[in-house]
Amino acid sequence: MRLVSALLIAALSSFAHPARAAAPGPSFRCEHASRPMEHLICSSPALSQADQTLNDTYQVALSNAGAHRGDIVSLQRAWLWRATDICKVPAQGGAAVSLAAETTACLQQAFEAREKALRELAPPDSDHPLAPSSVTTWAVHDAMMALPYTPQTALAIFQGVDDGHWEQASKQEEADAAPWGEILALRYYTPASPAHLARMTALLKLTERSAGFDCSDNAAPDKSNWIALYQREHACQAPNYSGTDWIVARLGMSGDGLPLPCRLFAQHPELIKATTPQFGGQRDYFVPHSECDVTEYPWPASIRVLSDAVSPYDGEAFGRCNGSIRFSFWAEWRQQELIARVAPSRLIAASSHNPAGWSPDGSTPALPLEAWSYESIANRHAFLRVEPLFRRAIDDLAETYRSRFAFSQADAHQAAYVAVSQTVFWTFSNVPPDPLAVAIMRADATPDLATLLSGQASLPVLLEPLLSLAVDRPDAIRMLLDAYVPADQTNRFGKTPLMTAAQFDDGDTVGLLLRAGAAVDRQSLAPEDIPDNDIGPRNFSQDRCGDLQIEHGSRTALMYAAANASLTVIRQLLLAHADKALRDSTGLTALDYLEGRGPVAANPVLTSTERVEAARLLTLD
Repeated sequence: MRLVSALLIAALSSFAHPARAAAPGPSFRCEHASRPMEHLICSSPALSQADQTLNDTYQVALSNAGAHRGDIVSLQRAWLWRATDICKVPAQGGAAVSLAAETTACLQQAFEAREKALRELAPPDSDHPLAPSSVTTWAVHDAMMALPYTPQTALAIFQGVDDGHWEQASKQEEADAAPWGEILALRYYTPASPAHLARMTALLKLTERSAGFDCSDNAAPDKSNWIALYQREHACQAPNYSGTDWIVARLGMSGDGLPLPCRLFAQHPELIKATTPQFGGQRDYFVPHSECDVTEYPWPASIRVLSDAVSPYDGEAFGRCNGSIRFSFWAEWRQQELIARVAPSRLIAASSHNPAGWSPDGSTPALPLEAWSYESIANRHAFLRVEPLFRRAIDDLAETYRSRFAFSQADAHQAAYVAVSQTVFWTFSNVPPDPLAVAIMRADATPDLATLLSGQASLPVLLEPLLSLAVDRPDAIRMLLDAYVPADQTNRFGKTPLMTAAQFDDGDTVGLLLRAGAAVDRQSLAPEDIPDNDIGPRNFSQDRCGDLQIEHGSRTALMYAAANASLTVIRQLLLAHADKALRDSTGLTALDYLEGRGPVAANPVLTSTERVEAARLLTLD
């Protein structure tokens, strides 16, 4: 088999001829040479001999590979492709192609290193086929180890899963990251040896420079600096083959955001720990991560549909988070997806995502966002829109786990439930909702609202007024009013139940509240009066994730109706003498809200004819 031509063309998938004794000259006839690589081999006695020796060892590896013959071929093809790329051998050109002396030297080293790697993988005197664990390593890692070490070749290990970070990397960043390529390859893809341990020790010294810490014996850490103490306890351990704490801790502290292949984490799940955010700040952005290949680690399309649908529900809190804590959130999310893709068995026994054992019907655990949905009527409407998407995503992912990991139906569903829950970890609470909130919002709740109202001397204070939670249920409104719940209770930014009913276009509830004495012209709080309201210039150093961001305060029920409700509700409020001249904190009137000059688009409920009529009603006299 011709090493170059055969590996590049059809013979890659064919069976190799039995190995023969090495002979002077290459593994192919030079009179048939057509590519630059072939001409270069034929012009160099040393390369010719190296080519022949490598080909003979390759034949032995194939003959010993058994059922893993295809893996050996794939690894050899990956190695050859990388070798021609790294050694800068042009793909086309005839005998006159000019090649630098560095190219010849690079190929010489590559051929010899690859021959040695194949010899260690399949010794010539071996009577046994290759063990599956010997050939099921990540192909690019395996191939790259046959190349001479340079910062560029070590860095190239990560190119197959590059997420764009390295395209903008500086030369210094490349130099800082490159040693990790060789460290990982030496630790996981080459035989254990004292020489390799010594090399890893030297390489770790290079990583200390970029990480900014010192593991020398005379470096006494400041006991008040917990990061220094952490590095001394974990990251400064000497490299060894008996444990992984040293490589996990060092990767977490100085991995420089390396994009590692999913297969590496799948085969060595202890490395997943290196992706754990630990510092609660910007440093967590640089823990290693993985961009999994969707063909090798499939992910149901319904997961992406769900993620896109749910992402606006955090109120953009994480997108606008000012402080460095957001890097920890991102790192956590990336780690959770990695576990869900490559190590879902970790999720089977997980129970932290079943909120205190609470379930809406007494049997199945709550869906993600379900407890959150009982905090406000807006949350409830949002959850009901995405509930079918959650169920579809869980079912699809469970099927993926059954087929790919041979999970039982129960285990697959449990793992899928936890994995999907993690996609919205920012709202998945371990605290069950208040039973009164559930009873207000659901007629089928157990215990029901009447039972709870009769058994409580005083009613709890929730995030939203009780009457606001009941906007969809006029019968619940009546029971709450009969229990002397005040009609003008407000939430933390001054929004009343009447404003909520107007926003959700519930004419029956608007009528009940008005008859109960709700103040029609009450205004919500001005932005500067709202506790924890994130307004004004953003300060990068402030950790304000999840706070309110209300810039249009001092709103009235009529403004909410003008932006969201039917002509019937707008008229109800005007008949109750709502003041259409009132202005919000930015100077806008209800007419401005109707026509989309407020914080939301123009009223989507009204027809064009109704919008003209509403504008007439709301125009100032």
